[in-house]
Amino acid sequence: MNIRESALRSVSITQAQDAYRNNRTRQSAENALPLEESFGSVLNREQELHFSGHAKSRLQSRGIQMTDLQMKRLNSAKSQAQEKGIRESLIMLDNLAFIVNVPSNTVVTAMDRDEHENKVFTNIDGAVIA
Repeated sequence: MNIRESALRSVSITQAQDAYRNNRTRQSAENALPLEESFGSVLNREQELHFSGHAKSRLQSRGIQMTDLQMKRLNSAKSQAQEKGIRESLIMLDNLAFIVNVPSNTVVTAMDRDEHENKVFTNIDGAVIA
């Protein structure tokens, strides 16, 4: 191999490496969301309340349907409980009562007025009236 062939080969390798890097960068940029969107959506998803299987079946068996406004209020009440350091919270919302495990953002159980009237709630360390 002479010097000219070596120089051409070097240029080709360098060009190939640059093209590879540019292609990877372009693919990453195409697949990536803007930083604030991806961080914000992850943060919202992590802070959103989840319903346990038990809570879902309770709501369904009693025909309780949550509106978007009620869900926002429930999430807000959970955030208030979190700010106060509450781990297991009773959240009273309209005619409904929810037991929420705050660290895991999970509604453990839900009941309507007929069930929670004159009842005792145990294993909670705080309550929020929303």
